[in-house]
Amino acid sequence: MKLYEYISNVMEFVFSTWIDIPLEFEYMVEIVATQFFYHNISFEECCRFAELIINIHTEGEFDFVFEYEPFNVLDDELSDQFVYEIDNTVNHESFVIIIDGEKRIDVNYKENLSYQDLVEKVKEQDLPPN
Repeated sequence: MKLYEYISNVMEFVFSTWIDIPLEFEYMVEIVATQFFYHNISFEECCRFAELIINIHTEGEFDFVFEYEPFNVLDDELSDQFVYEIDNTVNHESFVIIIDGEKRIDVNYKENLSYQDLVEKVKEQDLPPN
């Protein structure tokens, strides 16, 4: 499979039910797909990870700061012609969510979490230790 096919297939998986896709979300999925493609990570794992990232941004069950190193390029001015170039110096395997400015949740793609799994992981951190 070529890169453009991989990206297209991941986009189709993540956005199959969407009518209008915000450009920033398209870029986010393109970045994840590009990183995973070049690091030979399975299509299924890429789809789940990209879908989780988009769901975090759309479901909004908690106040959070989202940190994923490959997305740092999104801080720059973007155009319709944006094409992500692979950056091997960033951590593509995991992201961090900081909830309420204090609670840090690290998520690695190998955890294969759904959005609901992530919500449970956040709730578990709220539980007092036994």
